[in-house]
Amino acid sequence: MTTVAFDGKTMAADRQMNTGNMKHLAARSKIRAGEYHGMPALFAGAGTTVYSDAVIEWLVAGMPDEHKPEMPQTPDSFTVIVATETGVYEYIDSLRPVPLGQIKWAIGSGGEYAFGAMAAGANAKKAVEIACAFDVNSGMGVDVLTLRKK
Repeated sequence: MTTVAFDGKTMAADRQMNTGNMKHLAARSKIRAGEYHGMPALFAGAGTTVYSDAVIEWLVAGMPDEHKPEMPQTPDSFTVIVATETGVYEYIDSLRPVPLGQIKWAIGSGGEYAFGAMAAGANAKKAVEIACAFDVNSGMGVDVLTLRKK
């Protein structure tokens, strides 16, 4: 459970991790910078960390066939978003990119709150802060990365 938002320039994510009914501070940031098809990109995952982290590592490594992650049998167990200057892409269990057709996006248990906040004019950081005020599965601060230009 998490909240991640991208406003076209910056990506923000909360710092809370949940294990069962216990919440704790994430060991590291949920967002990372790298390259995607030769373009600067930001990556983040929501849902089951073991799957989202494996997909992000695979994407950042250039999607080598020999390191393609095994996907869960349970659909909707994770979502990964990749944000570039030209668009936002979503990866789920098929490992095929779904272009989202817009430059702003939010995912996770607080994603709808964050998306609404951005629609009302908030930047990604403020949107995640607003989501954390309402979503019990998000909180403990916000990390932010800015998409670098090519």
